[in-house]
Amino acid sequence: KKTGQSEITYYTRIGLVLSAVIAIVFVFVFRSVVDIWYAFGSIATPALIVPVFFSLVGKRRMPSGVTFWTMILAGLVSLVWYLSQYWNGGEYWLGLAPIFPGLGLSLGVYVLTAAKQE
Repeated sequence: KKTGQSEITYYTRIGLVLSAVIAIVFVFVFRSVVDIWYAFGSIATPALIVPVFFSLVGKRRMPSGVTFWTMILAGLVSLVWYLSQYWNGGEYWLGLAPIFPGLGLSLGVYVLTAAKQE
């Protein structure tokens, strides 16, 4: 299916509006750019680093469906852990930064499901 110029323009406008809304929300939620980088690094790193690293290095690979759900769940675990500071008086659950539970989940799923590729 070919995408027409009018469709491209339409979706570009939607993307710009969504980006503007997200940016405005960030202005009110985060105090500095460093806070934004910390939050997104703490959430995205566990979701991406294990699946991407082991897809490029080594002979063991996770099945594609498992990889997808690992990325989603590791990101969600890290997001909930990050948000726990707002429910727990400014401290993360168990005193752990959000990156560690997400990485633990991601590595655990890799160890349990990765199969050797020839």
